[in-house]
Amino acid sequence: MEKMNKQNHIDKKIILASASPRRVELLSKLVPSFDILPTNADENQNGISSAKDLVMFLALKKCQYCITHNAIDYNSLIISADTVVYCNGILGKPESKADARNMIESISGRTHSVYTGVAIYDASSKRFDVFYDRSDVTVKRLSKEEIEEYIESDEPYDKAGSYAIQGTFRQYVESISGSYENIVGLPIQKLAKHLSDY
Repeated sequence: MEKMNKQNHIDKKIILASASPRRVELLSKLVPSFDILPTNADENQNGISSAKDLVMFLALKKCQYCITHNAIDYNSLIISADTVVYCNGILGKPESKADARNMIESISGRTHSVYTGVAIYDASSKRFDVFYDRSDVTVKRLSKEEIEEYIESDEPYDKAGSYAIQGTFRQYVESISGSYENIVGLPIQKLAKHLSDY
């Protein structure tokens, strides 16, 4: 995907409220330069059972954290995001090897959904724009050996649903419906449309 026309953001400073190398790489496909301000926002689900509502809630929370903990220039746009996997319930990041095993077993041989929520804050108007995207992923049936080999790697442990679509897990994916970038962690096609409003 081509970078957005630089003139679109000549008067706006872009801030990514995330230290995720995947989101940094994806956003760099859209905008020529931006600052990175990692957040330590609480990612508690707050009893939210809807995946789309949760990712939008957490993306907004990360954006608000960035605003309240940093001196933000009035000419800034802050972008934050959150991703979860949904398969008979919300699958966040695994807290242990057993947790990762359970998640991989639950998506093995099935189709699941990946939701990413995005929040954009325009400091000049103090306006929030919050939206989400959804993609569906069909995973082949994995053997116990394949699951054990995968969870012994480092790959699952900071990823929603315990896997990285862009990593070695890609070999187990049969099909994708929707945005690939959304599964990685930032729906850049939809984000580009929203950024065109600024």
